[in-house]
Amino acid sequence: MDKRSFHYLWIGQSFANFGDVMYTVSVIQLIYMFTHSAFYMSLIPFLITGSMFCSGMMTPLLIDRFSLKFLLAYSQTCKTLLILCMGFGSQLGVFFIFSVVAFIGLLDGCAIPCRNALIPHYVPEHRLVKANSLLATLDQFIRLGGWPLGSLLVTQWSSPLESLWVICFLYVLASIGMFLLQSVKVEKAEHVKKMAQSLSEGWTMVWHTPFLRTIALMDILENIAAVVWIAAIIYIYVEDVLGVSQQWWGYINGLFFGGLMLGGLFCLKNEKLIEKHLSLFLMIGIFSTLFVDFVYGIISSLIIALSLSGIMGLFGQMKDISQQVVIQMKIDKNKLPKVYSVQNTLITGTFGVSTVILGYLTDLVGVRQIFLLASTLMLCVFIIFYKHRQFFTLPSEADKERDIN
Repeated sequence: MDKRSFHYLWIGQSFANFGDVMYTVSVIQLIYMFTHSAFYMSLIPFLITGSMFCSGMMTPLLIDRFSLKFLLAYSQTCKTLLILCMGFGSQLGVFFIFSVVAFIGLLDGCAIPCRNALIPHYVPEHRLVKANSLLATLDQFIRLGGWPLGSLLVTQWSSPLESLWVICFLYVLASIGMFLLQSVKVEKAEHVKKMAQSLSEGWTMVWHTPFLRTIALMDILENIAAVVWIAAIIYIYVEDVLGVSQQWWGYINGLFFGGLMLGGLFCLKNEKLIEKHLSLFLMIGIFSTLFVDFVYGIISSLIIALSLSGIMGLFGQMKDISQQVVIQMKIDKNKLPKVYSVQNTLITGTFGVSTVILGYLTDLVGVRQIFLLASTLMLCVFIIFYKHRQFFTLPSEADKERDIN
């Protein structure tokens, strides 16, 4: 266990996350400055999601050949260099900027599983709840404060290009933090695996491990349901169902992220309670999302919508942290990188495809029906969880050995 490396990890990731927020705001402003087109702006999240999906498919190949620290540190360094390229080469046009965005998405798709897999190497098992809560709280705090602050800073400068130098500085600090991490020993096969074996190993592990297969199915259904909370659908909900101005979309989002942050703080302050009742908090989180989606589909009250948004964020964060801890405790640390790679690929792929499908269905049948569809999907998640709830209790040593094999 390495407490100092964990500090480097969360400090470096905080700089990287704030840089990511400013990077997203700057790229959107830059694309709008060049094109004044909503279509081109909408391609940015599509490119990011698509690139992360492709990266997730290839990450297992890199994990078999490089250390987790190497992948995390050099992916952050390459992001810094790409931001420099964008700053110097933005005059090359929109498609050059899109190319840089796609490459950064590829790097993020590799870095996210590595970060999550490193946590159990630096933190003892009995502090995993606190460690994951701290990272989740910091992530949400930076999102909550970073978007308005980043937007304000970018709009105050004469050009979005000026913000790229600030982003570059933040990424340099993040890269330094990643290079200061202690290298961890991950047991690997002595022989060099074939490409097909490296790429399929994580998927095979997930498919043949009942616990991981259950998590994967729940993640797929949950991420399809989560699409109802994207900006495009909430915009329509605010206008057509609530009948208020679009500024209330921002308030709904703000309360949701505020709930996420409070959920992370609750887990941080009550780590023993969470650790003792992981299964219960998972169930409450799933049910709260089911309940909020259903109520959003049948009500037209602005006050209720605002209140439920915060509640969903609060309990949803507790659920995500609990699920993260269960995975880290039940699966061997040497297997985690590929497990997280598969999970990240499933999440980004499912979310990307579902965004297009549910966006089309919203125009076809209306936004209320889409929320009711989401609540039905979450009901399926709840049933799956309840049926296999024994998977989500803290493992004994015997359980852990069985899950590894």
